[in-house]
Amino acid sequence: MRTTSRPKHEGERPPMNARRISRWDDTPRTTDYAVYHVHEDGKAPRDICVGRNTRRVLEALRRSPIYSASVCRLSDQVLLLRDQHGVDIDCTLYRADPDTGRERFGVYTLLSRVERIKVGGAT
Repeated sequence: MRTTSRPKHEGERPPMNARRISRWDDTPRTTDYAVYHVHEDGKAPRDICVGRNTRRVLEALRRSPIYSASVCRLSDQVLLLRDQHGVDIDCTLYRADPDTGRERFGVYTLLSRVERIKVGGAT
């Protein structure tokens, strides 16, 4: 997971399609295990199998960037995707969230190209 180490300047905004996740119901209702094909420049393509909340976060990231601060602890699932499955996920930091009053906040963006190839577990 790449993290932009310095927050962007105040006034810069995250992508317009970035979504806030306040509860698990704000993520796709896809908890069955599924196999995904992960493509990254300079690396051999590979298949990964994820399920439950990890799959929900991956499906949410496939749809749009998501705010990192969440009561659902999305970062736990992002770390699993990054560390155990090698999925490239960026966390860009911003300043001054007008909606929450937070001084700093981050937005996760999926950088790997990920496509679902099978639902129902490992092949």
